[in-house]
Amino acid sequence: MTHQLNYEPGELKAEPDKVCLTADNEDLSFITVKLVDHKGSENLYESRKIHVRVEGEGVLQGFGNADPQSTGSYDGYEWETYDGYVMAVI
Repeated sequence: MTHQLNYEPGELKAEPDKVCLTADNEDLSFITVKLVDHKGSENLYESRKIHVRVEGEGVLQGFGNADPQSTGSYDGYEWETYDGYVMAVI
């Protein structure tokens, strides 16, 4: 399942590795969020601040990017993309 949100310029594209979770406090979904242009091509060169919000029964377990020089907390709800990507774990 793929979710898209409006984004100027271009868009955000969220791709979960799972869309159905077991309610056992152990199952996780890793959601990759990437910047794409108007044609759907990945935008690896722009950095954008992304804010995540979880609604419903899920809980944000971690959120961040792969920047090796980052000093942010993976407990936070806001990160900048790195090479066009961030990841949320629900």
